[in-house]
Amino acid sequence: MIVDTLAGSRVYSKAVVAINKIDIAQEHELVRSEKSLPQGWPIMRISAFKGIGLEDLKDFIYDNLGFMRIFLKPQGQDADMDEPLIVKDDSTVRNVCNNLHRDFVRKFRFARVKGPSAKFDWQRVGLDHLLNDGDILTIVVRR
Repeated sequence: MIVDTLAGSRVYSKAVVAINKIDIAQEHELVRSEKSLPQGWPIMRISAFKGIGLEDLKDFIYDNLGFMRIFLKPQGQDADMDEPLIVKDDSTVRNVCNNLHRDFVRKFRFARVKGPSAKFDWQRVGLDHLLNDGDILTIVVRR
């Protein structure tokens, strides 16, 4: 890893570890497995067969891998507060546009944001605006 870092040839992404089969493993085996991993890695024990920890695993992944929720509001309609768009926590309006449709960046006029990243409700922003968890976003494109 040191050579990779010095050479700049690799970039490591965040990761989580799910240790499976906790229903049949013995405690000392689980502890040994956890100790063999690099210190500081987020670890969760699960049993896929018995369904232990599977629901909590979703939140564990979300919390540890740096995601956030963006709520989309089409022009002239209500925001969809039930189904957020899940994006990386360093996403800009440009990243969201690229996720939605390849023409959105090319035809982009402006966006409006309401939420933690806005100075005031429905602030007009550009493609490089950094979004925050819980923002409501409207994208306006040329026809």
